[in-house]
Amino acid sequence: MLGRSFAGEDHVAVLSYDCWQAEFGADSQIVGRSITLGGVRRDVIGVMPRGFFFPNKEVQVFIPPGDFTPDRVFYDEGVIARLRPGVSLQQARAQMAAIGMRLQQAYPKTNATLEPRVEIFHSALAATARPALLMLFSAVGILFLIVCSNVAHLQLGRAASRLQEFSIRKALGAGRGRLVRQLFTESLLLSGLGGFLGLILASAARTATQRFAREAIPPYADLRIDTWVILFNLGITLLAPFLFGIGPALSTAGQENLRDRSPSSPSFKRSTRGLLVGAEVALSVVLVVGAGLLIHSFVRLENVDLGFRPEHTLSFRLDLGDFVPSEEQRARQYAEIESGLLEQPGIEATGASVGPVLGGGSGGEATVTIQGRESRLRLELVTPGYFLAMRTPLLRGRFPNQSDTKKSGLIAVVNSTFEKVYFPDKNTVGKQIVLGRRGAATIVGVVADLKQEAIDRPVEPAAFIPSTQIIPNAVTFFVRGRGDRHALMAAARLAVHSVNPVVPLANVATVGELVQASVSGQRIRTTLLCLVAGAALFLAALGLYGVLAFSVVQRSTEIGIRMALGASAPRLFRMILLDGMRPVIIGAVLGFVAAYAASGLIRSFLFGTVPADPPTYLLTALILVAVSLFACAIPAMKAIRVDPMVSLRRQ
Repeated sequence: MLGRSFAGEDHVAVLSYDCWQAEFGADSQIVGRSITLGGVRRDVIGVMPRGFFFPNKEVQVFIPPGDFTPDRVFYDEGVIARLRPGVSLQQARAQMAAIGMRLQQAYPKTNATLEPRVEIFHSALAATARPALLMLFSAVGILFLIVCSNVAHLQLGRAASRLQEFSIRKALGAGRGRLVRQLFTESLLLSGLGGFLGLILASAARTATQRFAREAIPPYADLRIDTWVILFNLGITLLAPFLFGIGPALSTAGQENLRDRSPSSPSFKRSTRGLLVGAEVALSVVLVVGAGLLIHSFVRLENVDLGFRPEHTLSFRLDLGDFVPSEEQRARQYAEIESGLLEQPGIEATGASVGPVLGGGSGGEATVTIQGRESRLRLELVTPGYFLAMRTPLLRGRFPNQSDTKKSGLIAVVNSTFEKVYFPDKNTVGKQIVLGRRGAATIVGVVADLKQEAIDRPVEPAAFIPSTQIIPNAVTFFVRGRGDRHALMAAARLAVHSVNPVVPLANVATVGELVQASVSGQRIRTTLLCLVAGAALFLAALGLYGVLAFSVVQRSTEIGIRMALGASAPRLFRMILLDGMRPVIIGAVLGFVAAYAASGLIRSFLFGTVPADPPTYLLTALILVAVSLFACAIPAMKAIRVDPMVSLRRQ
């Protein structure tokens, strides 16, 4: 929007629009001014347009990457490339595959297992969010069909109650087309009112989502009510009465005369309504099973062993690399900060690791040699107090300590998964891991598995190297102590700034908040699907109740005759109940089959739960039976209270 982009120079910066607005007051003369980032002075050369972001909306300033190192140690660099006109994605992949093969031949040690992956950028952005959005969209579509089915119930009931009215209209000269148009217009009016109210609710839901569940919105998405949303709303508003209003209209308009009481018509309508109820039950079962699987999965996720205790722990990130170029000075400052934190009142333990917990917090993968064979292993740099601060159990050996320095022999602590993979006999302590040019590291301890990546991802073999032996540029500190977040934060800021007054404390959060954030996506998906499934089950029960209640009214004469001939109340109750449960049983069987077939679609969202989970299906069946029996019992109770003489007089 202002200035220009990069042209090969260093020590420059481009601001995002939000940063320009919030931090610099939308100063139109910002281009050419200097700012300090991480201790480095940079010239502002441009401001990006409003709405631009990369790779996410949290990034506020863009800087050049600097020179690439010649030793080929970075393996996960991403490149944004624009295809030439007329070039397909397959051609680009073929060209990059050829380049990858040449690199493998030229650099067998570093590139032997590396292959370039070429994807459409938009598809890569949407890949993580697409399955969840498709699942929720499908659930809402099913709920829409259930709602339409209930509307069809309503229309069939109203049509049956207006048979004489329309017979009179036909006798007075109204054509069948005229009656169909009238009923269709009534359906359209009802659907239009629902569409308008739905648009209002959608706007309210949008506001609530942005306020209370912002993390549910993909970073590239802009949640708004735009022209396409309004057109979609209009489309389904017109589609619903056409699909589910035209049938009742044709059925009613087809009544031939005032005294048409042929048994086929009511029987046909009863079977139609029974079919609709069965379809509602089947669709509801699919949603309830899906919600049950997600609930079971979420419960398991919440109770998973993290390998650490998150309560009463604050985390923050320190990046000394830009402020303290010397490794020796960084090592000294990290040690002084750790000691200063322990001296603060209320702080019981503190430690640091290179990466944030539950945020991809491994130091990276490296090629190591274990028992004479090369393997890819996750390496993590940690301070001596890290495991004590995280309350991670020590299984064997010892933790790192302050005596483990660059002058002493390289050591490592491994996790339990490492031991299971490489030393299942648990004779691990004393063995060695060869870390390439850095030499051999002796294993001095085994700790429990820590969830360093997402909670739902399995723990991989990992080794922890003391940060006193390999000095990192940046670390994430974990401070455990008494008091609330603000007290811990004040103590941490005081301890850090007493050692280095210019380094900022970034990404401040409690470990409990990090744990909750790691399962927020699963929680939101589960909550939304449960709401949809609950609404579907309620609507199915409502439809079942409506069908039975209307059936009781239609069969009041039959019920009166049965009672006059001596039928007992319990027998009539069972008859009405069985009539109501028949479509429920058929729909439930079809629904469970469909749920089993569709449950594979949510397999990727399940943790510790299989799609064919017997407890979930059993619980769904019990809930369905209870709700259906309740919906059937009310009309059945009304039926046995019918006075047979009153029913016969009405006839």
